[in-house]
Amino acid sequence: MGNRGLDLQVGFLHKERPGRPSLALDLMEELRPYLVERLTLSFINDHQVEAKGFIAKESGGIIMTDEMRKVNITSW
Repeated sequence: MGNRGLDLQVGFLHKERPGRPSLALDLMEELRPYLVERLTLSFINDHQVEAKGFIAKESGGIIMTDEMRKVNITSW
């Protein structure tokens, strides 16, 4: 993109920060739903995701346990 005269530091969705390619991150957002959904569904279909792999926080959020995170990163 930089070879085509585009400034990688200037994005629309991501805030400009030194050393951060905001434009590349903006373009990646278009693909994120497809990649994340595909990966998530493959984990579910392969029975790599179980309810016991998550923790409900008092704030209402839900996070992965360290063990679940390791399994997912290794599988990816």
